[in-house]
Amino acid sequence: MKKIFAIVLAVIMIFGAVACSSKPAGNEPANNAAVSSDTPWLTVDGKCACGKCSVDMSKYSPYIQQLIYEAHKNGETLTVYGACDESYVKAAGEKFEELFQIPAEETRYATGELFTKTEEEKNNPQADVWFGGSNDYYFKAKDAGLLQAYKPENEKNLIPNPAFIDKDYEWVGIYTGVLGIMFNMDEGKELGLEAPKTWAELADPKWTDKDGNKLIALPNPETSATATNFLATQKYRLGYPDNLDSAALEKYLKDFDKNVTQYTKSGSGPSKMVGPGECVVGISFLHDGVAQIANGYKNIQLIVPEDGTGFEVGAAAIVKNDKNPNAAKLFIEFCLTADCVNMGKDYQSMQNLVITDEAGAIQPELLKEYGIDDLSKLNLVPYDVSDVAPKLKEWTQEWLSYVGDDERHQKKS
Repeated sequence: MKKIFAIVLAVIMIFGAVACSSKPAGNEPANNAAVSSDTPWLTVDGKCACGKCSVDMSKYSPYIQQLIYEAHKNGETLTVYGACDESYVKAAGEKFEELFQIPAEETRYATGELFTKTEEEKNNPQADVWFGGSNDYYFKAKDAGLLQAYKPENEKNLIPNPAFIDKDYEWVGIYTGVLGIMFNMDEGKELGLEAPKTWAELADPKWTDKDGNKLIALPNPETSATATNFLATQKYRLGYPDNLDSAALEKYLKDFDKNVTQYTKSGSGPSKMVGPGECVVGISFLHDGVAQIANGYKNIQLIVPEDGTGFEVGAAAIVKNDKNPNAAKLFIEFCLTADCVNMGKDYQSMQNLVITDEAGAIQPELLKEYGIDDLSKLNLVPYDVSDVAPKLKEWTQEWLSYVGDDERHQKKS
């Protein structure tokens, strides 16, 4: 009798194993709907077939659907290192989590810090993706072997321009911006100062008042890509690369430094100091100034310097050897959609978008009001990021040799 019972039990177990193997593990839909034979990542009613979420797949392509499904099946999460305004970095992560039901964690760094931290973690990456910040440091990260190549399906949503995507697909552009000067009109009037029109004017001693108060704020080139953009801009303005007047550059940076009250850790830092009167002149990308005006600081005047200025392409990328490959790819696809980029203007990020109108991008209206919605109409220096990026460390050290290091220089915490 025991032998018969054992045989019956064995047969039951064999049939059970066959039945269990008829579907991939973890492929049982949460709503018990049948799985499509043609698209095993989908239930027949258009939901994700992972059995762990309720994502409606209907608005996504088959490729994006697979990324969602595989991320859920593998229990993936997402860690974002971002260099946009902190509120936008957080909002982007939260929106990604809302849309795809993949847990996301976000940390904001200045762009230089973002590079340094990722380089320190190279052998054990803690981040999956980078979000925002000038692509100067993306080129630098690419050269350092920190980024993962990925050709996104949503590349089709980009405005056609080779400047907006890496030729080897190690980063994608999501916005552009122009470097400029922000001027507190109230403070300027009280001090008898007119708004500067050029970079050259900022080396004038008048930007330190009679009581010795220095009136200019600039980001720190040791931590900020905005600041290294400033250094590069001055080089271009003074003849780089073919006819650089090195003596004039050194004199300018030394004289400019005498007027600087603080070198902020973050590129957007000076824009936040101008309106409250913590400085009279702030150097940042002008979309940061637009965000401050939108916050109620109507005393800020925005200036595109007449002697030429720099610009940026803000980007996003996958960290090499990240631990959540499907979620990371999905995030890059998300970055190239209106769902992501249109949030910027609501979270302190007023950049010019490089996603097409056809893909649903809505440019911040205030950029038009201040004449910075079309960079092609502005007096820009011939900024070659592929040339500049490998020289950022050298140029920062050169700058330090001119100005020294003191308590005005905010650095990573």
